[in-house]
Amino acid sequence: MKKNIILFSLFLILTSFYFISCNNNEFTIGQDYLSSDVRIAVVDTCTVNLSTIRMMDSVVTSNKGIALVGRFDDKDFGKYTATSYFGFLKPDNSNLTNSDYYDSLSLIIYYNKYYYGDTNQYQNISVFRLNENIVLNDTALYNNSSFTYDPAPIATIYFRPTWKKQRVSIRLPDDLGKDIFNKILNQSIAVTDEASFEKYFKGLVLVTDKSKSSNIAGFIVNDTSVVIRLYYDLANVSRGLNSLDISVNTSLQFNQINQEKVSSSYLDLEKFSKKNNDELSSEVTGNQSYIQGIMGFDVELDIPHLDNFLLTSDYIGISQAILYIPPVFGTYPSSTPLPASLSVLMIDQFSNVSSYSTATLVTDYVNNQNTYYEFDISGYLRNQLGAFPINKKKLLLTLSNSDFNTTLKRVVLADQNNPKNRLKVQLKLLFYNANSN
Repeated sequence: MKKNIILFSLFLILTSFYFISCNNNEFTIGQDYLSSDVRIAVVDTCTVNLSTIRMMDSVVTSNKGIALVGRFDDKDFGKYTATSYFGFLKPDNSNLTNSDYYDSLSLIIYYNKYYYGDTNQYQNISVFRLNENIVLNDTALYNNSSFTYDPAPIATIYFRPTWKKQRVSIRLPDDLGKDIFNKILNQSIAVTDEASFEKYFKGLVLVTDKSKSSNIAGFIVNDTSVVIRLYYDLANVSRGLNSLDISVNTSLQFNQINQEKVSSSYLDLEKFSKKNNDELSSEVTGNQSYIQGIMGFDVELDIPHLDNFLLTSDYIGISQAILYIPPVFGTYPSSTPLPASLSVLMIDQFSNVSSYSTATLVTDYVNNQNTYYEFDISGYLRNQLGAFPINKKKLLLTLSNSDFNTTLKRVVLADQNNPKNRLKVQLKLLFYNANSN
């Protein structure tokens, strides 16, 4: 008890620290401070290993409330193409009469202000009609799911993302509109029964023209924001005053994301085999590691020589441990803004993950060179220090749940040897000899 009181008192009056190292070549500590009972030190040279890990190559993108459409060439991650598929529910009940007549048919979607890439350029978006029904793979659809569609587009628009929400109306062919109108008017089973409607109208897909797109845009997906709207005139009433909607089936909407081979980046997809959990050390990827949620890339972090602390004294206490991981300077232009935070998970040798913390982005708005993610790893280190090998865990950095499979957000993180900016760790440690009086 007396020892604990002395220890606590000395800790409160500390005004300076000594430096130690936790690599596998040497381990030194400073001189005793004020008492042989206590040794205080700050570590900022502890070895931290980073690796890019691909735990999954199929990421769920269905029923996420967003449609992604477009194409963008990212120098660090390659060329991305986003294509969005939509299934629809049968039309609303309608009181159409023989006195009503068809006016027009439009696909209505709403841009949600999300973009990735160069918003100064327009993209060419075409609407195609599906040739096969969208069918769930078990309970979901993925970034690599696909279904065939007619090669001839039924509509095309030019669209440019902006900072404002936009309502986008795409005029669909009148022959399709009139056919739907007549089926509703005659109460055909093709539009009154859900299964029959799926056979009649299998859905739509939005596809960008790869040669005329330099951005990816996001559109809101819910049962009122994505509709096929049929306009019709009532007898003796002004034109266009009435309509009925065919709403999207949100469970059958998903985003297909294609990534072409990276030629100008260290992130070579061919280095990853088809097996899960393959990883690339930052040493072979230019002293940097990659996070990209919707394609399944995460960063694994390990402190391999932590137990060396145990060799220096009968006891070691971790007062605080903070990790500072900067995005590599030059990899986050305004067209690809950094995520505001990263999720920090713990992963064991069997690839089981558990929640741990959040890494918060600290932005250098003045020089734009001292930007970094910061998070406390004190609890993690205390848990891992001296743990049996089977209980050892690493840290996994990934996008937050809100970004993971609904955006193209990504980040390139620097390791301790990156020439532009470097990962730093600061450990505040407390030592004392258990055998002292």
